[in-house]
Parts: sequence; structure tokens; C-alpha cells
Amino acid sequence: MTPFKPNRSAGFSLVELMVAMVVSLVLLAGVLQILLSNRDSFSFQRDMAGLQENGRLASFVIENVVAHAGYRVELDRNDLFDAGGVFANGAFVTGTSGGADGNDSLRLRFQAGTGHDGCNGPDAGVAELPLSNLGMTDLELYVNDQNSLLCRDRSSGSVPQPIVENVARFKVTYGIDTDGDGSVNTYANSLGGANAANVVSVRLQLLLESDDNITPTATSHNFAFAYGNDFTATNRHAYQLVDQVVALRNAIP
Repeated sequence: MTPFKPNRSAGFSLVELMVAMVVSLVLLAGVLQILLSNRDSFSFQRDMAGLQENGRLASFVIENVVAHAGYRVELDRNDLFDAGGVFANGAFVTGTSGGADGNDSLRLRFQAGTGHDGCNGPDAGVAELPLSNLGMTDLELYVNDQNSLLCRDRSSGSVPQPIVENVARFKVTYGIDTDGDGSVNTYANSLGGANAANVVSVRLQLLLESDDNITPTATSHNFAFAYGNDFTATNRHAYQLVDQVVALRNAIP
């Protein structure tokens, strides 16, 4: 008589299952590490691209606005820039230096159409209007309490227009022509006396900061600006410095 032999089901032993689980977990950990690394790399590149794009936008808008200073339809109407308000006689630009937040402000004036808001981008001056309808526009660039760079039309009382956010520092210096040849002889961070009417260029330094932590570790950041008031910070943010000189074409003979 043949003895009874129970059927044995094919399968894995407990040890084999544990080894398979450990190997799977190791492989899964490696895949997750790659995914997290790719995600961090993508976020870094995206935030850096956004920061650089903000820098280019700010540079374009600032240059377009500042270059209007001193514009007038009638070239011989220098009396339009007689002393008035914060502006010295014959001056196209003025500003404040080293506020409580370390930022400067810049104001400029030019002749333009009534109600014109140069912060929104239209050309300075409206040729088809009668000259009697052309007034003076007074624009101001400044940083508010939310660290945004704004453009405000003081002459029309319109709502300030934001240019760019996350501004860590905004500094302004003025190129002054002291001998009347139309070129810069010296730079100053404040205007007074005859210097106010002899500004032929403006240097603007704008330091932008990323909104989020995008670097793996905290890094020390040091930026030196003209006439001091340097910026120093240690964090995981990224920074973009816009440093440009805008010639005041309407001030050059």
C-alpha cells in the first residue's frame, strides 16, 4: 500500500520574502531619492528663471521711465523746469537717499499729455494735442513696506503701479556734468545746489530676492553698493542684482 503524501504548494519561504522586501525597499528608496532630487532641481531652475525674468522686466521698465526725464514738446521751453515743489530750478530729477529701510527713491518730471500716467507705459507726450493741453508729469520710483518697487504718478494722483516684488535694496546715484560738455564728471548719491540741474545720467542698482528658500544650504550674501549701505544676509534665498546706467537724453545738448 502506497503511503499518503500531502501535496506541497510551491512558494517562497519567510526568509525569501523578507529578503525580497528589503531589496524592494532599497530600490524604492533610490527611486524616491532621484525623484526628490529632480524635483528640487526643477524648483531651483524655475525660481532662478523667475528671478532673472523679474530682473529683465525691472530693467526694461526702469530704463523706459527714467529716459523720459526732461522731455518737452517745445525744445526751447526750459522754463517748464523752473523750481517747483521738491525739484530745483532746471532739474529733471531728484530723490531721497538712505531711508529707514535702506532704500532710495527717485523722482523725475517731463512734459506729457494731461492725465498721462507714464507708469503704465505710454509714450511721453501726445503730439496731436494742442500744446496748451500738455502738462508736467511727476513720476516717482520707490520701494513700499511690502518690498515692492512701485511707480507712482504724483501729478495725476493715480494708483501706484507695481513693477517688481521682493526688492532687497534699491539705490540711486546721479551722474553730474560739472563742466558743461554733456559727459559725466562725477557721481553723487544726493543732489543739492547747482548739481541738481546738471544731472545727465542716473545709475540704478536693484537687488532682487527670491520669495522662497531655493538653495540646499544657507549661504552668506554680500552686495556692495555705491556710497555704502551694503546688503548682507545669510539664508537659502537667491539674489539677482540689476545695475544699470540710464542716460538722460533730454539733458544732453
